[in-house]
Amino acid sequence: MSAPIYTVADLAARWGTSTTFVYSLLERGELPGFKLGGKLWRIKAADVEAYECRDPSN
Repeated sequence: MSAPIYTVADLAARWGTSTTFVYSLLERGELPGFKLGGKLWRIKAADVEAYECRDPSN
């Protein structure tokens, strides 16, 4: 069984923020993700967990 893959909208809802914020994290490389069909961002669950567990002071 594969790990969940999140959409930008999924993460915005999970974090209580806007999709614009999630897109900005992806564009800046702060949150790893990949594009499907060159357009649609997807984020692996392991990358979401790593981002959520990071030290925000760095």
